[in-house]
Amino acid sequence: MVAIEILRQLSANLQFDLLVQHAEAAWQDTQEPACLLHLALGLSQTGYSQQAGEAYRQACETRDSWDLATQVDELAALIGLQQQDKALVLAERLIAKTHDHYRLYSLYGLLLLELGARAKALEQFQRASETSPADIISNATFASLLIEDGHFERAEPLIRRLKDEIQQQAGSQPENVRRIQRLSLAKIQIQFWAASNQFAAAEEWLSSQCRSADDDAHNTTCIELLCHYARQLAQHEHHEQAEELLRRFSPVFSQSPALHLLLAELLQLQGRYAQAANVLRKCLALHTGQKNPGIGVLELWIQLTLLSLQRFDGQARYAAQQAQALCEELLKHQLAPDQDALIQAKTLHVQAMVKSQEQMFDQSERLFKSALQQKQDFTPALQGLGQQYMQQGKIQAAVGCFEQIKTQDAVKATAALINARQYPTDDLSLAQLDRAAQEPSLEGKVKAALLFQLAHAWEHRGDFHRAFGYARQANAASRKFISYNAQQHRNTCARIRMRFCKALFEHRPEHGLDTSLPVYIVGMPRSGTTLVEQILAGHSQVFGAGELGIVPQVKQGLQRWERHVGSGRDYPDCMDDLGAGVSQGIARKMLEELTEFAPDARYVIDKLPHNFENIGLIKFLFPKAKIISVRRDPRDIAISNYFTDFHAKHGGMGYAYDLEHIGEQLADHNLLMHHWRQLFPEDILEVHYEDVVDNLEASTRRMLAFLDLRWEPQTTAFDSLQRPIKTASVWQVRQPVYKSSKAKWRRYAEELEPLIRGANKKIQADSMEDMITLPEPGLFTQGVELFRQARLDAAELSLKKMLHHVPGHGGANYMVGLIYLRKNHPEEGIALLEKAVKTCPWQQEWQDNLQKAYRLYGQPSENESQKPPAVAEIPGDRPLAIDNLDTAAPPAAGAVSDGFLHEI
Repeated sequence: MVAIEILRQLSANLQFDLLVQHAEAAWQDTQEPACLLHLALGLSQTGYSQQAGEAYRQACETRDSWDLATQVDELAALIGLQQQDKALVLAERLIAKTHDHYRLYSLYGLLLLELGARAKALEQFQRASETSPADIISNATFASLLIEDGHFERAEPLIRRLKDEIQQQAGSQPENVRRIQRLSLAKIQIQFWAASNQFAAAEEWLSSQCRSADDDAHNTTCIELLCHYARQLAQHEHHEQAEELLRRFSPVFSQSPALHLLLAELLQLQGRYAQAANVLRKCLALHTGQKNPGIGVLELWIQLTLLSLQRFDGQARYAAQQAQALCEELLKHQLAPDQDALIQAKTLHVQAMVKSQEQMFDQSERLFKSALQQKQDFTPALQGLGQQYMQQGKIQAAVGCFEQIKTQDAVKATAALINARQYPTDDLSLAQLDRAAQEPSLEGKVKAALLFQLAHAWEHRGDFHRAFGYARQANAASRKFISYNAQQHRNTCARIRMRFCKALFEHRPEHGLDTSLPVYIVGMPRSGTTLVEQILAGHSQVFGAGELGIVPQVKQGLQRWERHVGSGRDYPDCMDDLGAGVSQGIARKMLEELTEFAPDARYVIDKLPHNFENIGLIKFLFPKAKIISVRRDPRDIAISNYFTDFHAKHGGMGYAYDLEHIGEQLADHNLLMHHWRQLFPEDILEVHYEDVVDNLEASTRRMLAFLDLRWEPQTTAFDSLQRPIKTASVWQVRQPVYKSSKAKWRRYAEELEPLIRGANKKIQADSMEDMITLPEPGLFTQGVELFRQARLDAAELSLKKMLHHVPGHGGANYMVGLIYLRKNHPEEGIALLEKAVKTCPWQQEWQDNLQKAYRLYGQPSENESQKPPAVAEIPGDRPLAIDNLDTAAPPAAGAVSDGFLHEI
């Protein structure tokens, strides 16, 4: 029995790794069923749910002979195995038989928490505390619950009692147990300070702990407490304060993977993906060349891979390769068996995610399954494989993966199944999902993603009032991380209409490429664009490439170029300065990328919905491009957007989390589409979603005729088309046409007042007096090319034309300054260089050449004070610089164009 008591102590102190080791040894020695029950508990908490279930079933073969203590052990195992129904029956039977078993009360309290009965759970923890005041972990859990509920006056004396108990037990407990107890107490105290807004006390105590850290163990403890405090701050919506804390201590613990992983997670949560990746890269750089980097560094590479998947494909691939190499190195050392399996599963999983992102599905499936061979219930691999099956249209296979997750994480499984339209039929699953959604986390007081899933689940049950309530709460939670300015969007749309006017296309002949390959399907998100693409992609001469980022990348490239040369102009204003050579070069680059998808296709479809804002740019580059504009009842669009979690951060779909903003966006969309139809009446086909679902064949024939394609019957069998789909419509387009989404808005008619207000608001943009139109294109690049040819007068004329219209153009001032220096007008030349450097302080080469000019033309060294502080060159920028003022020339116009094209 001594061995069993040790197992119960390990269980009570949450030492699950040790629990597994001791339980296995104790079972071999004693053959006591309680050993198997503790083994089941330990395995369930360390990620081995299948083995845990086997251990539990073996133990139950002798259930009839169990005493009360062993039955309590069974209750702990059932809770660990997430068999709440069985656990509840057992707990209530045991409670009826005894009145003084503190461990039973504590476990029953944990179970009631999982079942959402918080008030009853607190009663049980109160009973456990009264029965056994000396139980540290149980009382710590009770104190934590009291703090969460704001019962500070009850929690404070309990914290003091915990401190006294730990001191009294110090001499009788092993060091590892004492450490766990002290750490639990410290975390409870930090939680108390954070919840009661005693930030100064918390940070003063943490700072003192960090200052006194003098060994690795103490450093590890400090890092754990710092991360705990940061999480507490985030849970109470103090995200900026949490970030500041982590940044302040990151130099102190510069090589700590845990601290940097948490900071990166916090940044990613706020949509700051590039900053998050930079945090991970900086920490990894400090570990470069280390002989034994450890599992923490592997975790950095793994998280960098996952972070980079959607936005930085090359970085994701590289990080996954580094993770694999480090995993192989770590496996050469003596690790615990469960660590071996876990790090291999994690490494294989991220490799699979990269291959899946690259749509190499056969390879990724093999890698996902290899990860699951290492660790059968590895939830990330099950979820990743399930999501891939969803993209491929293998819905039942996806559901099978999500069902497997239930043994590990019932909440995650339920959410994934709802996403696959497999709605729970029991109230318990939704209650668990609701409780998990309301639990504080790094995201804040609630979890928006789970609230969106609850909205869908209750809509499916027909409780539309409750469904809208969850949607409202989910959108409110998401908005705090989203920087969206409706008036700014309205201003941008106005500038787009002004720039892409009839005159631009008349006065910029031969600006694009003579090709009809690209077809663009546009419309408001959730209007039916994925359905239309799926129909057309069934044709033998059409390739559906999905939502491509090519056009937005061109816009970003133009933005970077204008900043690089210091023009002071932005997109779309700068479009009037693109010469035929530059615009054709951009279009060729885009065409190459599109052709790679399907070299033999007649058409390649880009169905990024928000390209409705970019039709002017598309037609500027591809005058023969066809546009299919998908329309739908705006009220249905609004409700569908409001119920969809787009995971938008800082712009993008930021409007979708507020009904009034959705209304304004709908109005902006309508006005833009009216503008484009006036400009390109023959090249835009308007398709109504309602017409498609009412008469699929007639709508399909109309679209094919627009593209001059013959009829092919398989286009109407779109639901069986084997092609990956990654949009929010992934489930819908795997079904035959259904009409249940028509007039869906009627269920929520009483909630639409903000939508109507936004849609009917007067469309009025801010003043655009600063928007100029250049009389001819390519003035700057032409001037650079003429300078390169030593045709200084012609170059000066071209560049001065630019300066006449844009006096602050940094690149033009720089080039004219060089010309003046060549013509031996140093005073005027240096003044222009100074102006250029002031405009573009990041252009280090310009600063260097200004200093050369000072020296060459006898300016006093005091002028050094005029030099702006050096700024590191922006990665990817290509400076217009000269190495020698007497002989060298800046890049030619062609070279500038090539560099620009390479940029985008």
